[in-house]
Amino acid sequence: MPSPRAGSSTSPVIWRPADAPHGIRVNCLSPGGYYGGQPEVFVRNYEVHTPRGRMARWNDLKGAAVCLASDASQYITGQNLAVDGG
Repeated sequence: MPSPRAGSSTSPVIWRPADAPHGIRVNCLSPGGYYGGQPEVFVRNYEVHTPRGRMARWNDLKGAAVCLASDASQYITGQNLAVDGG
């Protein structure tokens, strides 16, 4: 059985050919780790392994989501956009 992670990130590739002729765009956002009160040692260890040097904040997905939901992305389909700080 595929993992939920693999299912979510591969879905755009599976659906794109079937839905594109009907004007349907299927894309996926894959966020990195979100800060939510984790132990400080975990946060420090996570942050040293990301180029941005921090965990995601509550509003870090907004720009990507707005872009994919708007006409600005009308030629983007079947993509998995990583929003993970690098």
